[in-house]
Amino acid sequence: MADGELGAVFRALATRGVEAAERITGRISAFTHETADAVEGNARNLTRSDANAEARLRAAGRHWASPEDIKAAAATAGNPIEYGVDSRGRATLTDAKGYTHIVGDTLDNPEAEDAYKFLNGQLDRSGTGYDPATGDGVRYYPQDDSHLITEKSLTELPDGSTEISGTTADMIRVMYRNGAPVDIVAVDTTAGDDIDRIVQTARNKLPDGTKYQANDVVVRARSAAQAEELAQRFAGSPHLRVVYPETGFDSGDFGQ
Repeated sequence: MADGELGAVFRALATRGVEAAERITGRISAFTHETADAVEGNARNLTRSDANAEARLRAAGRHWASPEDIKAAAATAGNPIEYGVDSRGRATLTDAKGYTHIVGDTLDNPEAEDAYKFLNGQLDRSGTGYDPATGDGVRYYPQDDSHLITEKSLTELPDGSTEISGTTADMIRVMYRNGAPVDIVAVDTTAGDDIDRIVQTARNKLPDGTKYQANDVVVRARSAAQAEELAQRFAGSPHLRVVYPETGFDSGDFGQ
């Protein structure tokens, strides 16, 4: 995770939500049974203050949640995106559609890691990455797809379009406004040697494909020549992107 942003948000939310937090202290089970179990089993051993929220969140998946985590999460009630902590002590983000994404620490393979670092680097270089001073910007985070809270799913909407949960994608892209998360997009990665197979796999990961895994897909190219050809094959596809970190090649931001 990038230094500071989630911790800063947690601290701000906790400050603004003191009254709400106090109201749930005596009825924590009403928040969520998973969170209640985590808090009740560990509250005696965890006394860290809100000033340590960043450290707790960066260690998501390795340490249990403290009551302060729950207070900060409760303070996001009513926001488009809500923070939470599951029974395994992992930080969660529930999007406006009710799908819960688990913030992870690692990615599945080195090429996904390369793509993740490159995408965040591009955000920072362009000035659109998360800025803790303003509370605005965008950041990618690894997503933990083990022990899911919201299962992988595909829903057909009345207008004929499709909607996915996005909870098994490699990453999530989170947009912040005024220190609060306001949008989540699921992003998966792929790579390979055979260009035709890469194209098929990438397209199948999208909501209208056969895997319905992610809203956007980034291909981590293995050579400059491969990157150029894939970019041509994906031209006009706003949800497919090709990067080759060795040369800084980027076929363009999602949505372009």
